[in-house]
Amino acid sequence: MRREQFHHTHPITIAKNLSRLLYFLIIPLARGLFVAVSSGSIYRWLQGAYFDIGILLIAVTIAVARWYEQRYHIGENGIYITQGIVRKKSQFIGNSQLATIITRASIFLRPILAVHLIGDTNAGKVGSSDFNIYISKKEADKLFDHRIEHYSSGDYLKKTYRPRSLYITAFSALLSNSLAGVIIAATLFSQASNLVNEEIQNRLLDTLSTFMQFIALYIPPLLSGIALVIIGGFGVAFIQNLLQYMLFTSTRTKDAITINNGLISKRRHLMRVDKINYLDIRQSILSKIFGLNITFVHCTGYGKDSKTSPVLIPAATSFQTKASLRLLLPEFKQQQREVYPKELSRIMAYIWQPLTIMSVTYLSAWILARYFLPTWSELISFIGLMLSIPFIWMLLIKIFDFATTGIGKNKNYYTLYYSSAFYLHTIILPKDKVTHIVIQQHPLQKRSGACDIVVYSFAENHQRHIIKSVPVKEAEAFLKM
Repeated sequence: MRREQFHHTHPITIAKNLSRLLYFLIIPLARGLFVAVSSGSIYRWLQGAYFDIGILLIAVTIAVARWYEQRYHIGENGIYITQGIVRKKSQFIGNSQLATIITRASIFLRPILAVHLIGDTNAGKVGSSDFNIYISKKEADKLFDHRIEHYSSGDYLKKTYRPRSLYITAFSALLSNSLAGVIIAATLFSQASNLVNEEIQNRLLDTLSTFMQFIALYIPPLLSGIALVIIGGFGVAFIQNLLQYMLFTSTRTKDAITINNGLISKRRHLMRVDKINYLDIRQSILSKIFGLNITFVHCTGYGKDSKTSPVLIPAATSFQTKASLRLLLPEFKQQQREVYPKELSRIMAYIWQPLTIMSVTYLSAWILARYFLPTWSELISFIGLMLSIPFIWMLLIKIFDFATTGIGKNKNYYTLYYSSAFYLHTIILPKDKVTHIVIQQHPLQKRSGACDIVVYSFAENHQRHIIKSVPVKEAEAFLKM
């Protein structure tokens, strides 16, 4: 590849490189603070300013040199990138290996017509992308248009999904750091504030020391403040999600999915359909109450950004979810359960853990309030109840899990139904992404003829999906073991 075919990345790369060299600025900053504290003289600081300027010039020189040596070329077969001042590094990522291409145009990049270009393959590091560079918007658009044209076909009609504003609002609320958790935490702190206030003022204020008077005066406002911070944090997250997904669209061409989202910070994601690892149709208790599903698509690179979730259909009813999947990914056909728990007695395999933790938590609070701190019984009982609520929530999830769990298959896909933490999952998994399947039994399951099916699937790292307590004979026949 001739050097003249390569282009420099966008000059904003210099600022990015400089931000990584901030440790250079610690030296002049420390010197300035030392001089200011020891002598208090601006003249003394100015006498040594040349040293500070020299350090700054070194940092800028390194940043500019790194930018000058970083070049890229977008060819027919892939993307070439060279970089490094002393240690040169050349990189080639073939189009056939790219799973996802992403462009991000933040509010700071858009005025200077720059975008952050990111690419990922299944062979890279789990926590980082295979390459990320800053290039001009014009070059990024050219790359996207070329790839979309490559993945399209003249006789294939493009199909675009646009969710309703109401569903985007619901999705933003459900995604904002667990709405249920925020409500519980805010209730705990605000009500505990009232209870602490009442307990201390009515029973202890006249008899305890100055330390307890301090608690009586300051702890209740502190707890109320924590509740307000939690609610405020949810509000900020909700607005951020709303702005991020307000203009959401998913478009299917012949061999790829293009997802656009973001009102202020615009993002474009291009995923190859054959690189999609699985679909995850997810429900929480709240979304189940409102009859909504959220569909995520697991494709390497999509959703690695902490500000973006790998969503394909932000929120929809079950009927709308199925219709939208027929539009966008008709290959991924959801199948009904063929193997699942059939005996009610097996429900204990699902509920014993949250039931045990919930019982122990509340029982401990009751014993503490009744026998050790009876004066604080109201407060302790309330806190015990509130700490039990997440496990009551999990208990409900596990009951739903028992009623819906199982596994089904068609010619090319498995459909897995199970729960993890506070979510119910319906996983549509291509068979060629499965690395291996294990039927495992613990001693109690051997006596009852039950087993767990553990499905391992391939992505950048291995994913594990567990279907609990199904009949072992049916599982072996289903998997032809």
